[in-house]
Amino acid sequence: MNRTSIRWASSTQLSFAQACYVIASGEHVIDPKIDAILKTPVQRVSERLLEESINVAGFWIAFHAGVLRDKDLNSATLKATRDAGGSELLSKRIVEETNGILVEAHREFEAEQPDLGTQIELRVRPLRDRWETCGFGLLRLFEKRFWGDRIPPEDWWVEQLPLVMIQPYRGGDGGVDSFAPKVWMEAMLTDVHSEVPEVLRLAWWINQIALDRTFMQLTTDTSLHQVYRLATLPLLLEVAREVDLVRSPDLPVELAMKLWRVGMPREASILFEWWHEEGLQKLPLSLGVQSLQERLASLRSSDHG
Repeated sequence: MNRTSIRWASSTQLSFAQACYVIASGEHVIDPKIDAILKTPVQRVSERLLEESINVAGFWIAFHAGVLRDKDLNSATLKATRDAGGSELLSKRIVEETNGILVEAHREFEAEQPDLGTQIELRVRPLRDRWETCGFGLLRLFEKRFWGDRIPPEDWWVEQLPLVMIQPYRGGDGGVDSFAPKVWMEAMLTDVHSEVPEVLRLAWWINQIALDRTFMQLTTDTSLHQVYRLATLPLLLEVAREVDLVRSPDLPVELAMKLWRVGMPREASILFEWWHEEGLQKLPLSLGVQSLQERLASLRSSDHG
């Protein structure tokens, strides 16, 4: 297999975007000072967008994604406004207003944390050390269990993958941009939960990029893609148990889904049952995914019944 080499980086601007996104989602960031600084400007931006019938949630998602792709605040605000439904004429006016609010908020954010970049770099060390110890082995085992006797695509793993670490404002979070590709994570000094260490969160997101890149080439069936995403979660936990990173008697499927914000809570029991009834017995993974897809479809049908 080719090997994923991580390029570790930190970002104060993405930290700002994350804090804004968390507050806009109705949550409190875990740092009360930052929550106090950003709560009012985030609310002002959201209310202004709502006045113009712009999708508020869509704006903050796109704003976060734009900053992840290294756009400055103005460019990220402009693209997010258009992606969320603002017309070009409207976008220009709204962008000037929202960007002014966000620039001022960002200035206060940086003033409160003048050494934020250094803090993030220090917080990254525990995860980096652990990844360098066991990360490649996790990916290798996952690949073997996922593909079985088949040969994975040559570009299954991204050879040089940027990982952007940010200050924790949610108490553990992360995500990917599979098109870039790039991973981002909150830099936690310790594991959020001992049963699901942060090194597995990182392995999860790297695996998702590999899966996304493959499915983009093979199918346009987004529902099947989502089923595969869910199916790989217990697979990763099972692999982690083989190297003593998961020690609980039962796979912590529900806990991992909650911490990594994967799927919906009601899907956890179905995923757990499927894995123990079929996932463990069928390799490669694709042999059992159809059954999981049927079970999830049945759940959704009952929700609409």
